[in-house]
Amino acid sequence: MLKSSLLLTIAIGLSVLAANHLLSVEARFMQQLLAETEQAESTHVFTDFLLVNTDTSGLKESEIQSPLTRYVVHRNETTLDSPTMLLYRDERPPVSLTADTAIIDHEKNKTTLRHNVEISSTGHKNKRMRMTTDSLLIDNTNQTAQTESHANVYYGNSHMQGVGMEFELKTEQFKFLSEVRGTYEN
Repeated sequence: MLKSSLLLTIAIGLSVLAANHLLSVEARFMQQLLAETEQAESTHVFTDFLLVNTDTSGLKESEIQSPLTRYVVHRNETTLDSPTMLLYRDERPPVSLTADTAIIDHEKNKTTLRHNVEISSTGHKNKRMRMTTDSLLIDNTNQTAQTESHANVYYGNSHMQGVGMEFELKTEQFKFLSEVRGTYEN
């Protein structure tokens, strides 16, 4: 059982913010975990969950924290309560993602952030960028996100809002899909 718990911890973290080259490793861990799980209806619960993902040279790529994490075997799904996720980037501060809940679909390699979703970082010329919405679907493989909900973006003294948005997590480029308005200050 301890071996299954360790494999589950590794598999959850890799699925949430895996680099492309690690996705096949995550799939092998998940297959092994499922093969070792005795009951198909079981749920694994972790408290004070922390996972740090590094590249081959030991540099941090991502970090995930959650006070309560549940993995439901028969749905191949992980739920994180009050998650904080950090995406580390070359020579820039990390991108931070928070929400009330994150649901990870391991089959589709997608994460849904729900309620009080916020993405923040320090952007170009050290201006603070913050995006808020009520729901966000992240494609973990492509490091892209989208929402159909109302979204706000604050960048320095500028504020933009709209309904529906596409967002590149690594580059912080975004595109509103409709009802766009805002103020821009240089």
